[in-house]
Amino acid sequence: MTRAADLPVNLLAVMAVAAMWPQCFSFSQVSPQSVHYISSSAMGDFLFGTGKRVEEQDSYLTLNVNNKSACRVACWTHPNCASAGSTSNGDGAVQCRLAEAIPSFIEIADDPNATLSFWPEKSKIGKYEIREDGLLYLQSAWKAKLTDVQKWCGNLPGHRLPTIKTPSHLLAVKTYMEQTGRKPWVDLKLKDGILVWGDDTPFDNSTVASSLTVLPHDNGNPNAIYYFMKSTSSVKADTMGSFHHTLCQANPLGVDW
Repeated sequence: MTRAADLPVNLLAVMAVAAMWPQCFSFSQVSPQSVHYISSSAMGDFLFGTGKRVEEQDSYLTLNVNNKSACRVACWTHPNCASAGSTSNGDGAVQCRLAEAIPSFIEIADDPNATLSFWPEKSKIGKYEIREDGLLYLQSAWKAKLTDVQKWCGNLPGHRLPTIKTPSHLLAVKTYMEQTGRKPWVDLKLKDGILVWGDDTPFDNSTVASSLTVLPHDNGNPNAIYYFMKSTSSVKADTMGSFHHTLCQANPLGVDW
């Protein structure tokens, strides 16, 4: 792996970067943003979030830079770079690791001192869209086992499997299903005999409980404790080794989720 000394970067060339999304939608911010979406005419649209680090084995270039913005610029200047992981070392220096794939396809570690940026368009992983509930959805035609989908969404800063607790969440997912014909995994499972969403909210306590029918597994498999959207009005139990569509949910606007 190539290593470099301090990277000389003129940040003035990319000062056009602006976080435009919060100003373009009429949703009220009621919770912290899980990820930041940046629209830039100079650098292209990218996302970044904290707490995730690119592992050394998946980095093709490691640099020492002055700040985390310089790390993003370094990735932007490399045609093959899709992700930039920057970690503060505590002495003012920042280590920057560049990777050729987005976080879903490389090894990512939790690190409170790290910031991870990535450019979705460089990998053609699917379509990002702010939907009716004000949340950002990564919509992919990829069908996979639950463990793979959990890793795929979980490696992306501030992303998760869909949690559908309110009518607006349900409307967003229903509209997505009607438009695509896909039936995605959702973050719903049986835990100690109770059906709960990924944040441990009991299904029966969510305001969509009366709008979603809970269907059992066809063969009554006791390991079928995970759920996918069988239809726009039902969730169905299945085993984690079954294949269903991938849908990731994030919150760049800080709306209720």
